[in-house]
Amino acid sequence: MSGSSGRGRSSGSQDVAEIRTRIPQRQNNILEQAKRLKGRSKSEIITIALEEFIRSGKLKFI
Repeated sequence: MSGSSGRGRSSGSQDVAEIRTRIPQRQNNILEQAKRLKGRSKSEIITIALEEFIRSGKLKFI
């Protein structure tokens, strides 16, 4: 039993390491997006955001 819990811990620590490496990349993406949107109107930003959501598959029309 102790062996199985040990495996669980090691995979968990790998997940943590993976998340730590992803966070800075995510912040850079957000900064890049903010620079692209600077100077645009609210309606333009909303339209771009909706297009991104639809393209990524996170938002689907029924």
